[in-house]
Amino acid sequence: MDNNLNQAVFAAMVAMVGVLVTLIRVVGPVIDQIVELWVRKQLVQLDNRLPESWRGALREAAIFGAQAAEQAGLARLITNSATCKKQYAVAAAERWLQAQGYAIDMHTLGDAIEQVILLGLHIPPPPSRVRSISQPVL
Repeated sequence: MDNNLNQAVFAAMVAMVGVLVTLIRVVGPVIDQIVELWVRKQLVQLDNRLPESWRGALREAAIFGAQAAEQAGLARLITNSATCKKQYAVAAAERWLQAQGYAIDMHTLGDAIEQVILLGLHIPPPPSRVRSISQPVL
């Protein structure tokens, strides 16, 4: 009797794992799309709150801050926790903005950095494999 009960419990557990894996495969892409839409909405709201000249500077500062935090994490200057990276990125972006003559609140800067990271704008593009017409073929 105990053996049948153990097999039934094991079969139920295997079935639950199968259901969870299926849910992750189905729901995962939907969640990704929802997050992307939310980020884009936040970016539009941020753009609407700032003048054009500030938008570009804020975006550049956010990219700079995110890249600086990523490099500092790789160099083990800071821990790779999200909180430490965000604090480092905000501080680096704030210094960059101050050097450019801008002053902005930390919440706006933090939001911009989160958007840059979620959209992957801080990741350098891969080198182009497109060859211009004037380049000779070797």
